[in-house]
Amino acid sequence: MFFKSVFKNTVILFVLLMVSCGSAIIVPKTEPSPSPIVENTLLTGAQRHDFFLPNLYGKRVGVVTNQTGIISNQLHLIDFLINQSIAVKKIYAPEHGFRGTADAGEHIVDGKDAKTGLPIISLYGNNKKPKPEQLADIDIIIF
Repeated sequence: MFFKSVFKNTVILFVLLMVSCGSAIIVPKTEPSPSPIVENTLLTGAQRHDFFLPNLYGKRVGVVTNQTGIISNQLHLIDFLINQSIAVKKIYAPEHGFRGTADAGEHIVDGKDAKTGLPIISLYGNNKKPKPEQLADIDIIIF
């Protein structure tokens, strides 16, 4: 039952993020610019945090990300979420590890992020997806 609830919440947030990513548009200068879209600027889902952030408050959040999870001005998504008082509980890291310090094909082990102290679960090697015990205290996962 718990896994079903986590899966449902994950799917809902994934759909919300895909909609926000898919709805990135370029607004021509001839039209009035609807807020928060800036004229002639492409906005991605990561730049529309006002759209998805309210869905994360009060949730225990897991994040699947790596070193490319930068949202703006070299700010990593994890750091942004923590700055916004989102309860990030775990980082799930694919190949190359969370901070991108591992070489291609290198075995990645679970650990802790030196900057945030958050636990990092490796999703590489024999552990391609989180095990139920690795999801035990997570309400929602974002990618």
